[in-house]
Amino acid sequence: MFDPYLSVLHMTLLSAQGNWDAARDHGHWLLEATAEGQLDLPDPLPDEVRRLLGEIPKPGLGGLLKRTFSKDRLRMEVESPDLWAI
Repeated sequence: MFDPYLSVLHMTLLSAQGNWDAARDHGHWLLEATAEGQLDLPDPLPDEVRRLLGEIPKPGLGGLLKRTFSKDRLRMEVESPDLWAI
């Protein structure tokens, strides 16, 4: 039995664990199956899947930069005036 909420949660967990390719594939599958009428994702799940897909780093240099510099702790360290004080 398909549970749409668990399926979106599964995508979220894959992304949180760093399995971005699997999370991206699962999200695209959810949206395609919904568009074809095979699945019924109740509102607001399709919007949440699209939002999650936008948050997943893409492969290549752009994804590497996003993975590296989107961390709040790292960003705070880089922007911290104390870090650059000599």
